Amino acid sequence: MDGKAYYTQREVAEIFRVSQATVIKWRLLGYLEYFRPPGSSRVLYPVEAVERFQKEYAFREEVKERPRINGSHSRRNAPQQEWRI
Repeated sequence: MDGKAYYTQREVAEIFRVSQATVIKWRLLGYLEYFRPPGSSRVLYPVEAVERFQKEYAFREEVKERPRINGSHSRRNAPQQEWRI
């Protein structure tokens, strides 16, 4: 090869903890750059491309504080209803 480092499809799936089918989907959608040696069905992913994908699509959601619930609204403290037939 050309001296670059590559990941296999299985390794990329393990890195992101997804199935290999998901990696294939990402590749087909153009999210991941890949290399297929001539005459081979094997697909390889350059390490730089995987790292770029990880940086580009990684995000961290802002954690919002949840409103507190007063004890009077809790089901535990709700008065028991008496049911009669």
